[in-house]
Amino acid sequence: MRERRTETTIQSGAAGRGQNTEAPTPLTGTERSIQKLRGGIRKNRRRALTATVLAIALAAAAVVGNRVTSDNEQLITMALGEKAYRTEGKEGPVYFETEYTDTEELREAGREMVRDIVREGIVLLRNDNDALPLRKGAAVSVFGAAAVKPVYSSTAEVTGEQSFRDALTEEKVRVNERLWDFTERGGGNSFSKKVEESFEEYSEAAIVVIGRSGSSTDFLEPAVEYTDEEHENGVITGARALQLTEDEKALMSYVSEHFDNIVVVLNTENPMEMGFLDEYGVDGCLWVGALGQGGIKALAEVLGGRVNPSGGLPDTFVYNSFSAPASVNLGDYTISNSEEAFGNKYLVYTEGMYVGYRYYETRYEDVVTGTGSPGSFDYDKVVAFPFGFGLSYTTFDLRNMKMVLGKKGYEITAEVHNTGEREGKETVELYMQRPLTNYASENGIELPAVELVGFAKTKQIQPGEYEKVKITIPEETFRTYDADGKGTYIADGGTCLVTVAQDAHAAVNNLIAYKGKAREASMRGTGDAGLVEKVEQTSSSRIFSQSPATGEKITNAFGEASPAAYDSEFNFLTRKSWDRSWPSVWHGGSYRARSTFLELLRPSYGEDNNAPVPVYNTTHGGDGIGIAELRETEFDDYQWTAILDQLTWRETYSLVRKGGGAANEVLSCHSPRALISGDNAGILAKYGEKRGTVYPSATVLAATWNTELAMQEARLIGEEALQADITFWKMPSLNLHRTAMGGRNCDSFSEDCCLTGKIAAALCRGISGKGVIPVLGKMVLSDQQTNGTGVIVLAGEQAIRELYLRAFEIALSEGGSGQKAVMVGMNRVGPRWSGGHIGLLSKVLRGEWGFTGFVMSDEITKETAEYADILEGLEAGTDLWQNASNNNYMLRGAVLTYGVRGRFRQAAGRILQTVSRSNAMNGIGAGTKLVYKTPAWRTVRTVLTVLAVAVGLLCAWYSFVHWRRVALLRSKLAKKKRVLARRSRR
Repeated sequence: MRERRTETTIQSGAAGRGQNTEAPTPLTGTERSIQKLRGGIRKNRRRALTATVLAIALAAAAVVGNRVTSDNEQLITMALGEKAYRTEGKEGPVYFETEYTDTEELREAGREMVRDIVREGIVLLRNDNDALPLRKGAAVSVFGAAAVKPVYSSTAEVTGEQSFRDALTEEKVRVNERLWDFTERGGGNSFSKKVEESFEEYSEAAIVVIGRSGSSTDFLEPAVEYTDEEHENGVITGARALQLTEDEKALMSYVSEHFDNIVVVLNTENPMEMGFLDEYGVDGCLWVGALGQGGIKALAEVLGGRVNPSGGLPDTFVYNSFSAPASVNLGDYTISNSEEAFGNKYLVYTEGMYVGYRYYETRYEDVVTGTGSPGSFDYDKVVAFPFGFGLSYTTFDLRNMKMVLGKKGYEITAEVHNTGEREGKETVELYMQRPLTNYASENGIELPAVELVGFAKTKQIQPGEYEKVKITIPEETFRTYDADGKGTYIADGGTCLVTVAQDAHAAVNNLIAYKGKAREASMRGTGDAGLVEKVEQTSSSRIFSQSPATGEKITNAFGEASPAAYDSEFNFLTRKSWDRSWPSVWHGGSYRARSTFLELLRPSYGEDNNAPVPVYNTTHGGDGIGIAELRETEFDDYQWTAILDQLTWRETYSLVRKGGGAANEVLSCHSPRALISGDNAGILAKYGEKRGTVYPSATVLAATWNTELAMQEARLIGEEALQADITFWKMPSLNLHRTAMGGRNCDSFSEDCCLTGKIAAALCRGISGKGVIPVLGKMVLSDQQTNGTGVIVLAGEQAIRELYLRAFEIALSEGGSGQKAVMVGMNRVGPRWSGGHIGLLSKVLRGEWGFTGFVMSDEITKETAEYADILEGLEAGTDLWQNASNNNYMLRGAVLTYGVRGRFRQAAGRILQTVSRSNAMNGIGAGTKLVYKTPAWRTVRTVLTVLAVAVGLLCAWYSFVHWRRVALLRSKLAKKKRVLARRSRR
């Protein structure tokens, strides 16, 4: 029966008009039911979808969260300051105690140390017309953006420091406030009339601060000047970043027009190109490097005369950075047919032995003495300030040099006389010259004119007084590495000369004067023949062919690193003919390698078929022993073997492959976790909610030429390490400043291996006293930032040993008896990753030098793990990978042979032995046990995972219920629709 429908008329009175419309037809009961069912379906579907998405999201979050946190559990635990163990039993002694109970007192001691370093590290480069020091009450105008925002560090942020203006004011120097405020507001060079009017009152000196921070990239961009039609491509005049910018040139021009007395402060980490000093009539110039935390006060003290500068340059400062032969091969060069990961970039050290002053001073001597074919070279137009140079507010003379052969080698003494009018310190630099023999010439041995072999810094010397200093050098100082002839160190025979001087140029002048072969017109400066002594050497290929440390026979270890191994026509730069052998870019920057070379790029390792069956989880009587009981036990004692037998395979494996940020705890032998931290500015870790003191750059420390000061800095870094629970300090890099443009120069000390090695050795001695293990890196040839990971560095064996490895050798041999660690670079030495180079690590480092610590990799990422191969590295002698991911270096199955497991065991032993001598052992004794403890964050993760799963299950159930309802409602809806359809047909 049809339902009745009624119609109604609705009257609208809008705007006085009526409108009749047909009212909506009322819905039938079935239609209302259908509408209700559809609403129910939509509502339940929304709820079901929401619950489904939420369930999936929670499941994904639980899976992903657990996977990510499991992969990075080591970093998370350290970041939260937690440990995965607790101590039980008797508390052990504190082996390394702090001298500071008040952290603020320690921080202030650190800041005062910074000031001491800057006081002695500032180098006075020029002081014409007695421009410095400023008199008390002097009224000065300070220019330059770096004056208001100085360069403190290239690696750490420094805030809240005293301003340069306030520091000068404390030294009774009046600063132009109007100009300062203008510069602080970012006014640039557009000086207002009021600012210019203020110059008259503050005209005694204009102080211009030029700043350059260190860089994570190399300063490769050249400045090109088109000045000569004959040079279509222009004349390279230097590295753009090491010259003044256009704004700085405009500022210097402006200042020179308005002031008679100009003082420039170089707040720069890399050496600037120095031609602007003469161009703008600069009277005084200070190089200060990166100032560190609190160093601005020391700068003001030097300017104001409270402190007499005594620093010496750690690098040669030149007019054109591209005058260095090493600059020819610095950049991005490609092996065109290599597909190996991190194996298609190369760099060739074509300059050989002639890095820094070794080139400039040697070529100068050849010009002056007419040796070989020196070519066209004008020292005064090339070198602005020589290596080691530094003026003082007083004057010094070196006198009465003497040398005797003592029990520890040659003992050289000299008197330092203060001939000026105020007290001051001076550095005595000792240089040697080995003889140029026919044998050396015939066998490709290059011998620079002067090489630093030692130095000593005086105490404060009063005017008219003197101090006698003594420098001792071992007999092997005069040895020469003969790579192409005898394949070992030799005594080449002839007369070796040594001289004391105040810089490298003065040293070569002394030697020229002694030999009496000078062309007077070519001399730049005068020499003192009385400051030269000689050593007569008998020719021998045996006297230095065995290591004095281990007795190991010394033979070539880097043959495959030489470009001559792959290019029969290759020659290094030689003083026999400077111009003809001048470097060029090897193969034009694109090298198509032979298949044998490409094969060497691939990770590989040998198998030890005689390796014994490894022993795990085995104690030899009782409950086993802990490493605390072997703190003073020799490493070759059988008890260390027993310790390794106690370890499980998982502990051994994890200790070696997962060293990202720490050497991990090993509970079976009660070895604690030992944290790794540090950079060239101190330690990165925090204590008392703040990071450690930000020290001046390593270059500034080297400029002090003061090993005692370096030891004192290291002791304070060690104190901070104790406060922050740090065991391993990654100290500044021991790589050399091969060129002025190196992006890593701010992380290392100097262009010279002796200065680098001796300052690093002092740091090792200082920090070891606090139980901190110094980490010496990055071994070796890792001085270019461009393509730093995987770059194939080709160099000659003589240069590798006498220059680049020599810094590490000095630091390790003179760095005291404390344990040390070495970090390898991410570059290749020749075609082999440095951490996988057997010659470097097993033959030289351990075999020749007798190194007993452990070797760690640089930081490992997912991308570099395959390149920094763990099996190759273990065979070569790398022991710990700075890898924090569980997913890297997952070794299983057949690859884990007895030989491979044995290498893991050996590496673990070296790590444990080193940790046993460290401050990580504080509080752990013979009766102390380490027991596993779940870190709180893991408990939180478990709770959250359980909650996520529970909520996810509820959501899934809720989703299921509502999807079921949706299905039921759809079934009902279908029925209603069928009913309605039947009625419609009637």
